[in-house]
Amino acid sequence: MLMNNLFSKKSITILSILILCIITSIFLSYQMFQNSDPIPVPESSVIVTSTPSATVTRKPSPTETTIPIPTVSSTPKRVTSACVYALVNDETKKLLLRADKEMALPDGYEPEVVKLPLEYILQGWTEQYLIPETANAAMELIDAAKKEGHDIVIRSSYRSYQEQEWTFAYWVKELGLEQAKRESAVPGHSEHQLGQAIDLTSESVNWDLKEEFGNTPEGIWVDQNLHKFGFALSYPRDKEEITGYIYEPWHLRYVGKACSKEWYESGKTLIEVLKGIHLDY
Repeated sequence: MLMNNLFSKKSITILSILILCIITSIFLSYQMFQNSDPIPVPESSVIVTSTPSATVTRKPSPTETTIPIPTVSSTPKRVTSACVYALVNDETKKLLLRADKEMALPDGYEPEVVKLPLEYILQGWTEQYLIPETANAAMELIDAAKKEGHDIVIRSSYRSYQEQEWTFAYWVKELGLEQAKRESAVPGHSEHQLGQAIDLTSESVNWDLKEEFGNTPEGIWVDQNLHKFGFALSYPRDKEEITGYIYEPWHLRYVGKACSKEWYESGKTLIEVLKGIHLDY
C-alpha cells in the first residue's frame, strides 16, 4: 500500500514537470515570433520574373525625365562615287590616272596598246594605237555614229613620251611657248600618253582638228553620246580656267562607262571629277 502511494506521487510529479516544460516551450516560441522581422513583400512598381533572361523594369517617377533616342536616317549620305571607287580598285584605277597641268604621269609610263583597224583611222594617216579597253570603246562609238549617218574617224591616239616631246616642240615653234601650252601638253602631262585619248575628225572640217567640229552634226552627236561608250570630253567650251586648255571638241578620253556617266551627270569638267570636287559630302 505504501509502495503504491509513493509510485502515484512520483508519477504526478513527473507529469507536472512535463506539462510545465511544454507550456514554457510554447511561451518561448510565441515570444520569438513576436520579435522576428516581417517577411518582405515586393513593391507593386517592381516586376520580377523567374526567367533568367528577363530584365527588371522600373517605372520612372514623375520627377525623372526620359532621354530621347536619336533617330538615324535610313538614307546614307553620299561619300563615294563610281569614279572614286575605281581609283582604289586594282582592275580599273589605271583608267583614271591624272595627266593634266598639275599632275604628271609616272616616269617611263608606257601602257600596253593594240593597233587599230584601218577603217577606224584617217585614211593615209599613220598607224594608231590604244589600250584594249579604249580601242574597243572607240570602235563601238564610231560604228554607232556611222549607223546614225555620221562618218567620223580617229586622227590621233596614243603618243609616247618621246612623241609628245616632238609634238610640243612643233607647236612651240608654230605658236610660241605660251600659246603652245594652251593647245598642247608638255611631255609627261598628256592624256595621249595614257593610250586612252582619241582625236576625232570628219569631212565637215576637212578631216582636221578644229573648234568648228563641235558645231557639225558629227560633233554634236559625239557630244551627246560619248558618255554612253565610256568617254568624257576633257576640254569643254569656256572651261580653260579649270582645265588649262582651249576648247577641244575633238578630244575624248576613255574613263569607263560608270565614271563617264557620273561625269556627264555632274556637269563638271573631267579634271574636277577625277579630283572628287563634284561630290556632295
